[in-house]
Amino acid sequence: MSSEPIKLDQFILAIKDLQQSNLESLKKQLINSLTKLIQTNNELYQETTSMKHQLSLNDTNELELKDLSTLYTETIDDNKIVIKEQKSRIKAIHDELVNRGTISYEDKIKSEAQIFNDLNSLDNSIPVDIKKDDEIQNDDDPNTDQEGVYL
Repeated sequence: MSSEPIKLDQFILAIKDLQQSNLESLKKQLINSLTKLIQTNNELYQETTSMKHQLSLNDTNELELKDLSTLYTETIDDNKIVIKEQKSRIKAIHDELVNRGTISYEDKIKSEAQIFNDLNSLDNSIPVDIKKDDEIQNDDDPNTDQEGVYL
């Protein structure tokens, strides 16, 4: 049995069969998971910053600190991939709720903005100016110009 998470397209198909209460519960689980991932990244970032400072002082085992710093940095990068995937799942849940007529498109946008801005405000592992690139982009806004086939 594989421990790989399901792909986004499979997730989108799977949530079509869920009741609204299950979708809301799943969204809460994703938000909790995202919060924990961000907190972990913050802690790892603080540790790597401390290690870099120690390396600049040359007061400890340099090779060991470099290896640990590399491991922490790689873990932060891996977590950022998972964070991006989980944000996509939250968007997919909102899309499903819009398709069902449970929420409006405007409520979807407001909810995502609130959730993602709250999560971004917790993230101390990247500089603030970089975070702006990660904020909500209304790629699915029907009022914006996009390439593709319109039905």
